[in-house]
Amino acid sequence: NRYEDIDGKRYYFHEDGSVNKAGFEKIDGKLYHFDNNGVAQTGWQKIDGKDYYFDGSGAAKIGWFSVGGGYHFPYYGHFTYYAKQDGSIYTDTKVEIDGKTYKFDSHGHKGY
Repeated sequence: NRYEDIDGKRYYFHEDGSVNKAGFEKIDGKLYHFDNNGVAQTGWQKIDGKDYYFDGSGAAKIGWFSVGGGYHFPYYGHFTYYAKQDGSIYTDTKVEIDGKTYKFDSHGHKGY
């Protein structure tokens, strides 16, 4: 099994030479999502109505993470999110995490 970057896109090849296609797969303890062509998704993705963030390697962020470079009134800069074990982020809800209650807006930004 191996990863290969072809024309700036990441693929995961199985021992038989086949690539992952269309869906989620856990590889080496990390969650990935592949499109219909077998390309590992990166960045923000909406899948089945849920929001996910995949890093540059294609691995879904799980737990607390920050993404920078945005503007969301009244704040500039980094925004903090929380992704569940399935990789989807909390949006438009209040949730208890490690004994504390947090509010997440419709974009998944942690409230301040």
